[in-house]
Amino acid sequence: MIRENRGFNLIELMISILVASIIVAGLYSLMTSSVVNFGISKGSAVAGASVRRVDSTFNDLLFQTGFMNYNRVRTYAYFHQRNNTNALFSGWGENQVIRVQQDTNTDSNGSDMLKIRFFGSSVEDNTHNGSGGGNADGYVFDCQGQPVPNTDEMELIFYVRTKGNSKGLICRQMVIGSNTASDVVIDPNVIHMRVQVGTSIGGAVGQTGAQSAFYRVEGNALKAISGSSSVLPDWKDINLLRYALVLSVPAGQKLVKRGAEFPLFPDDTGTPKYTVLSTAADANNVHRVINGSVQIINKL
Repeated sequence: MIRENRGFNLIELMISILVASIIVAGLYSLMTSSVVNFGISKGSAVAGASVRRVDSTFNDLLFQTGFMNYNRVRTYAYFHQRNNTNALFSGWGENQVIRVQQDTNTDSNGSDMLKIRFFGSSVEDNTHNGSGGGNADGYVFDCQGQPVPNTDEMELIFYVRTKGNSKGLICRQMVIGSNTASDVVIDPNVIHMRVQVGTSIGGAVGQTGAQSAFYRVEGNALKAISGSSSVLPDWKDINLLRYALVLSVPAGQKLVKRGAEFPLFPDDTGTPKYTVLSTAADANNVHRVINGSVQIINKL
């Protein structure tokens, strides 16, 4: 007996197309999710490595702020007032070892600029009876990790550059008297830095009764984080420093909306957040915020 082979009717064809569409949509969603997750994982791994590198290097360098070796103390040397020919290293007051100001360069992304200075150290410093000089002992070092001898007064500047070949968190160094500066990139993924300074005795510098020991930087002035009043500091009283660094690592996928905000200092009522830029590249990146604090020597 011959049977009629009539194939699919319209309803069966539509059901088949619908089922196939659901399967394809599911596979596409799975593939897209896998790509996004891979980008996030890869970006997060790179960001995590940057966090560890920056946190370690930055803290190690900042701990040297205000260091004066034994030979310098014995001979009553101190940090002199400086107005160097190199503009970035000018403007130091006598015995001032730390300085924070807003970076006005267009490629700084609104970051702060942090300046510190300290003396080196040598083997003679450890014996307490040496005549100074000699080989650096490796206890104090520069941006490149090289030991600084006690005959050198070193100045370091930390700032952020977001354009060009050498970008990221930069450490610029100069030995006083040389007027020759050199730059080292600590990490290329840092896109923003904010710094606050304070005193462990509480209250505003030169004042009493304030609620917080930390102050934010606006221009070249310090202001209380709980208000807008300016503070005229005696920088010799500053012995606390805290910082917030924003890292941005490419992930290949849009992760945050333009204009999204990342908190930096939650107790700062002035400018406590970093806002994602209006560029697609920034919105497609994994972001991390590094917060840290350092108690500096600065006891002169």
